Amino acid sequence: QQRSGSGIDVAAIAYGGIGLYRSLGADFLVQLTGPAIVNTAFSVAIWTPLAMPAGAMLLAGFTGQSVSTGPAVAHVLTWAEAHPQQWIEFASLSRQAVNVCVRGLESGQLPTFQLGMREARRVLRGLGQSIGLTIETPLLAALADSAEALGASGKSSGAGGGDCGIAVIEAGEPEKRLKDRWQQLGIRNVPVTVVPSIGV
Repeated sequence: QQRSGSGIDVAAIAYGGIGLYRSLGADFLVQLTGPAIVNTAFSVAIWTPLAMPAGAMLLAGFTGQSVSTGPAVAHVLTWAEAHPQQWIEFASLSRQAVNVCVRGLESGQLPTFQLGMREARRVLRGLGQSIGLTIETPLLAALADSAEALGASGKSSGAGGGDCGIAVIEAGEPEKRLKDRWQQLGIRNVPVTVVPSIGV
């Protein structure tokens, strides 16, 4: 990602499971290698293990399009430098949405987590409209809309713009209905297994 990404992909692989990630920045992280990334004291600052609410299913859908993260992130950073106040407002709204998600995970309340996810989607879409960047393609919008139509939540994954989206929905019949709807839309369900987090 040309050192422009958050590093969440690496953190997710290193720690596993569901967790709250706080980026310390690429320049700091590249100084650490191997076990130091997991075993040093700062790990508490970047990864807090959490768990999905009981009965919740995490689904991932592939739209059939591939998008490079680097250019999208560069576009956002260029805009942020030119519009610092708007960037601060976006970051604040995004943080509020994340906090709602975390509250839902910590309390085991699926509806609360889904509320935070829906708000995160709204904030990201607003950012895309402000800067002229397609974060949510029509097919990604359909992916998320179909989840919301079933009382669940969905949003683009990563930098958006295509590629993948995610949804969190009740296991069982609601899950099956969403998978069927995605298939009708031409969205491929990607099997996801949440492994236990190693903690910190």
